[in-house]
Amino acid sequence: MIQVIFMPIGMVLAEPTIDTKEQEQVELPPIKNYLKEPVSAPRFFFTHSRMQGSVGEPMQVMFYSDQEVSEVQVLISEEAKLIKEMLLAGISVDQGEHPPEWLFHSEHAQKTFVLPLVFDTKGSYEVSVEDESLFIDIIEKEVEEEPSKNESFEATESTDLDSKNDESNIKHNQEDTDEKPITTNTYGVANVIDWIGFIEAFSDPTITTIDINDDFEVPTAPLSNQIGLLAGDDLNIPGGATFVNLIKSGISRTLTINGHGNQIDFGSVSLGMSSVTHNANSPWDITFKDLDIYSGNWWGFFQTANLTVAQHTVSNITLHNINSYGNELIAPYFTNVNISGVVNNHITETYTSKFRTDWRVNTVESVNLETRSLNIKEDATLNLSTVNSGNIIIGLGGLDASLTLEKNATINLESNGTTTGANAHGLGASIDIVNGNLIMSEGSAINLNTTRSYSAIQLRSSGSNLLMEKNSKINVTSTGHTNSTNSIHRNLIYMGTGSSLMVENGAEFSINAINRGSANSHILNIAGDAQVSIGKDAKLNIKSDSTSNTQSLMYFASAESVFEFSDAKKVNLERTGEIAGTTNNGLINIAGSNGLLDIDVQSVKQWERGNFEVNPDFSWTPVFNLNLRYAGVIPTIDTMSSISIETIDSFKENFTTQNVQRVLFEKIPDVEISIDPLTEDPAEVNSFTVTGKATPNSYIRLSGDPAFPIGNIVSPNIFESEFYHTIADENGDYLYELPNDLKFTAGNTVVAYAFLNGKYSTARTIVEERRYIPPADPLKPEIEVDPENKPELPEDQGLLSIDFISSFNFGFQVISAQDQTYYAQQQRLLNEDSTVNEIEVRPNYVQISDRRPENERNGWQLAVTQKEQFKGEEKQELFGASLSLSNQQVITAQGGTAPGLQSVPCVLIPGSRRILLKAQGNEGTGTWVYRFGDEQTAGESIALNVPKGANPEATNYSTILIWELSAVPEN
Repeated sequence: MIQVIFMPIGMVLAEPTIDTKEQEQVELPPIKNYLKEPVSAPRFFFTHSRMQGSVGEPMQVMFYSDQEVSEVQVLISEEAKLIKEMLLAGISVDQGEHPPEWLFHSEHAQKTFVLPLVFDTKGSYEVSVEDESLFIDIIEKEVEEEPSKNESFEATESTDLDSKNDESNIKHNQEDTDEKPITTNTYGVANVIDWIGFIEAFSDPTITTIDINDDFEVPTAPLSNQIGLLAGDDLNIPGGATFVNLIKSGISRTLTINGHGNQIDFGSVSLGMSSVTHNANSPWDITFKDLDIYSGNWWGFFQTANLTVAQHTVSNITLHNINSYGNELIAPYFTNVNISGVVNNHITETYTSKFRTDWRVNTVESVNLETRSLNIKEDATLNLSTVNSGNIIIGLGGLDASLTLEKNATINLESNGTTTGANAHGLGASIDIVNGNLIMSEGSAINLNTTRSYSAIQLRSSGSNLLMEKNSKINVTSTGHTNSTNSIHRNLIYMGTGSSLMVENGAEFSINAINRGSANSHILNIAGDAQVSIGKDAKLNIKSDSTSNTQSLMYFASAESVFEFSDAKKVNLERTGEIAGTTNNGLINIAGSNGLLDIDVQSVKQWERGNFEVNPDFSWTPVFNLNLRYAGVIPTIDTMSSISIETIDSFKENFTTQNVQRVLFEKIPDVEISIDPLTEDPAEVNSFTVTGKATPNSYIRLSGDPAFPIGNIVSPNIFESEFYHTIADENGDYLYELPNDLKFTAGNTVVAYAFLNGKYSTARTIVEERRYIPPADPLKPEIEVDPENKPELPEDQGLLSIDFISSFNFGFQVISAQDQTYYAQQQRLLNEDSTVNEIEVRPNYVQISDRRPENERNGWQLAVTQKEQFKGEEKQELFGASLSLSNQQVITAQGGTAPGLQSVPCVLIPGSRRILLKAQGNEGTGTWVYRFGDEQTAGESIALNVPKGANPEATNYSTILIWELSAVPEN
């Protein structure tokens, strides 16, 4: 397919003239940047009410605004000196009419301001912003030759502190081994290198950040030199359980402990806090981060047991990037715990740190973590393992508890051992939710491996919920669970009375129980009324190799329980071992006589007892509206439907969940269909032929245009009387051609309906008119414009078309005896009344549209040929003149991949064809503007170069450009 368009271009050369008309000068308004007006007056505040510094030492005072501002007035004591050279970039300051007043200006509106100040005399001073004040205490700088390592930190930015000089316990890189490492403290920050400094900083309410700058251990006598700060046991020995508590009154606050990758060995000590530490105005909110912990105490290195229940409920602990070895991670009991980054806790019989070798822990019958509420933050990972216990206990102290995994969070658990565990709260489950819910957000995962004969997951309280949101996963692998008791703590999954299990869209719950022997305890046991729901595209997979003939994979203790799913990806209930005995076996068991299995839109397969092969004994597709009522293990079909009598009869005669090896419900693949564009243009094939893609072998019915006759293909659904027009082939392609030379009518909406195995889908398209694409603005192609001098274009270009071409006009020029370059006038637009817009101009351009359907695209190319040299009205030739195209650009408002420029730079040679643009594959689909220049360069992008020997005459010179748009398949 080749389209050729002839476009004349020209110029008029005249004798020299002088234009005395002056160019009118238009003064443009200045451009201003306006700050967003605040919706209310800003509020300013300091983070502290008091601050401390030293005489002559610069200090930085920070204050904040609740909204962005560019100016602020500050009152500063006259004794203060403002250090202007230390102001942040973009900040300037002017002194007000009264000495304490200063006006700060910011180039950009902001919320945070920093005042660099220095005071020459000691005393107490004030800095105020509106109604907020900060009091600054300035003291004389103290210099000590050898300050004690046990001094508490109330120093400023300039204070130095000698650390302890124990080479075995301090990491440093110094050439002189006698020189001690130096730590520097800023206000609110304590730099810590030993146990004494750690407790002092913990007990100082002015400290909001503790930086651990070296590895250290808790000494054998942990209370030594801690008078008034600690109370409890004073013996740190292997195998012990020593508890020490912070006792300074009212010190609770928001506190961050930065480990910086260092190590603390607690030995047998567990650090806690007494209730007197609680400050109701600032409860404990502690973050431990980037720290390696070694602990042998069965309550872990940190616990909150001595707080009151009310104090617990308002307290929080966050663990971020923590590695913990030896015993329990922490024991916060009724406190809320957050996990972020990667947190590891592995219980071992002994541990070896930098300070202790083969240190014996107090007991290996400890869980990893016990608390009221546990929140695994977005993208965080928690890795836990035990020696002889479960892993997590949740819900201590209240019903408003939960184990929550935020988006993409992960818990990896390994539970080992045979005992219940010595902890008073735990009875052996890997995840034991005493009160509350287990909530898994989108993309989160729990991977649980257990070798214990206790529950992998249990929700003890009534009305609890296990909610698995979109694409979350639980994978439980149980090895050697041989207990036959059906009760709390014993079934692999146990849920209390009235509980619900919701596996939402795309989520997966998988349980694989191996090496069970003859254990007859049910895999999933829900006490009382319950609801289990498996969402669209979700999976439930339960396997057990027990040989017991009384074991059920799913047991519901109430007759009012409901197990439901529709369009699930997979629900697999499978006994993977030989089943002993001949009676009482059932994959599903609902007590009473009114339990309901409610299923819709599934493919069903069934393996008879003893069949361990891949192929099932029965297969039914599709199955709709299946309701089974249960009396124990015996199901009775209430309702069931399908699309064929044979499927319905076979299913009702053979389907059961009693005394079978396996039942598998699978998703029937969704039916998909698309329809290619249609047109009324009789020159196009798609004016009478419908094509598109659909699910292979699906039945296609067409409607929406009177040209469609009634189909002649009988429906595969016996309950449907309508006919179909065509069937998609094995590759999913379909085609239907109108009979009797009929054509589609523009504006009609044609609907393609596809049906297969009880599922359907539709696609639609509007029949297009013969399409004329209006010219677009070459600067803003999303806007249609009316250009001057529109060319006469062929009406039958089809779906690959040239929509517009600028005419190049070089205007009236003065004859010159020298080399000259003349530039084509820019493209002008028309007003609504068809008059020429004398103000706005645009780059010259060519507009191309490729609206062909995908299966017909094979690329395209745009070429131009200058037919001959510029000639005058008497055929006199403009010798040596050459036309050049520069600043070539390709833009679109529709997205997609642009065609490639082929001739850059481009100088036309008369009679020679030049390819300008080339689109390959899906390049260049939609409407594209090929312009010469932009707002700045449009006036100098089409050039006519006339050499001095051209001998021009006073006449009109012109030539013809032949524009050629072609779509020719490559060989």
